[in-house]
Amino acid sequence: MPNFTNAKIEQARSLADEYIRMGGQSPANWEQYAAFGSKQKMLFMIELKTGRATKTVIERVDADQRVTANENNPDILLYWLTLNLPVRLAAVREKVGVYVASYGRAKYVIPMYRLLAAQDKEYGRELFKKIGSNYNPKVAESINSLLK
Repeated sequence: MPNFTNAKIEQARSLADEYIRMGGQSPANWEQYAAFGSKQKMLFMIELKTGRATKTVIERVDADQRVTANENNPDILLYWLTLNLPVRLAAVREKVGVYVASYGRAKYVIPMYRLLAAQDKEYGRELFKKIGSNYNPKVAESINSLLK
């Protein structure tokens, strides 16, 4: 069976595991995140999610890495915001609004609205009312059905 791992994958997994193990404290190697490529950052966030990172852990990651404030890559933000929405809605609410207004592709906005429908449907409706006319009609139709 082929080995689908390499040093970069293991580095991302290891840092996520270390954050979870530290339970809200910064791991000794926390600064290595800055050198990660976009795929490593996404894998890191997937590992946080599958590792059941708590709100405290996610807050520590954000304090160390400033993802909410500084990240502009829509793919990385998708992983970050979907990780945060269930546990830190208030902390990322404004960023979610900017995100769904800035990136209209279905792959970016539908997961956000799906989570908003579960976490804060009224805010999702408010956002959609403001910017829904900018979306492709099929995307808008899908979002509208989520927010009913």
